[in-house]
Amino acid sequence: MLDIKFVRENPNKVKENIKNKFQNEKLPLVDEVICLDKDLRETKTKADSLRNQRNSISTLIGSYMRDKKVEEANIQKENVKKINEELVELEQKEEELSKKVKDIMMVIPNIIDDTVPIGKDDSENVELEKFGKKKEFNFEIPYHTDIMEKLDGIDLDSARKISGNGFYFLTGDIARLHSAVLAYARDFMINKGFTYCIPPFMINSASVDGVMSFAERDNMMYKIEGEDLYLIGTSEHSMIARFMDTIIKEEKLPIIIMGDFNATPDSKIIKKFAAGEYSTNRFVAVQEVKKELYSKSTMSSFKGKEKGLHIDYIFVSEDLEIVDVDIVKDNINGKYPSDHYPLIADIKIVKDS
Repeated sequence: MLDIKFVRENPNKVKENIKNKFQNEKLPLVDEVICLDKDLRETKTKADSLRNQRNSISTLIGSYMRDKKVEEANIQKENVKKINEELVELEQKEEELSKKVKDIMMVIPNIIDDTVPIGKDDSENVELEKFGKKKEFNFEIPYHTDIMEKLDGIDLDSARKISGNGFYFLTGDIARLHSAVLAYARDFMINKGFTYCIPPFMINSASVDGVMSFAERDNMMYKIEGEDLYLIGTSEHSMIARFMDTIIKEEKLPIIIMGDFNATPDSKIIKKFAAGEYSTNRFVAVQEVKKELYSKSTMSSFKGKEKGLHIDYIFVSEDLEIVDVDIVKDNINGKYPSDHYPLIADIKIVKDS
């Protein structure tokens, strides 16, 4: 979330950023939140002034009581009563305005990094680098679920029977391959200097508010009934919230962490398969987060960047071979509606002839 002071001082930059994200419906929110913030600050100033008056009068009452000036003291007590009544109204107004400002600020998007290309969707991504030679096959490449079913490596029907659509059993060598890819990604990032982290798989609503909007939460996360807890949609949710309301000493920076998770994220986003459409209710990944935090920074004011690789894996016979690696910078309006997915990992498995 942006700092309201930044929005006040840079309204045009905030509006231009909204246009670059193709979210023009949010443009009126900038002026609205600035007006609400002005009203909020004026309300706080008035309330603070009344509290100071009350404190001064209370001191005066004490002086009158010591001097046995009961009548004068009672007059001032009536003044304190009127101030308290006015403060109740101001504090209620302050609470309402604070909520309105926060709700709008949670919707206004973060500023796009200058290095991020602008585009309406992932079709306008910019390829930064490509190396390796992509193999050509003289047969139609089957879809990965077809391969797994032929190898008895996936059981969708049983999972559907006990858990519903979108779940699966992975078995045998396919399950081993699944674990091997995750282990490879984990060790790759550790060797790059990242600290490995296994985060909590559930977070409370205050933590969710810091990483995604209410609309995204409703569409992409599962809530634990009767509890203020949500299943994380990505390890980033826990790892970013870890620093919420925290002051980090400068010598501890930068913080470079990565984590894996086995949760039910983005499970309401439809994934298209060759045989139809399935809602994938289970997602396992290794994700990296590099936080370039500054001293005295909190959740609302730190600057963060996320970097990663877009890698195609080719499964040839019984060997896992990386034959083509594309490093892709996703534009800010890519596959996911959230601001927190600048790069997407794509795994393709094909059968050799």
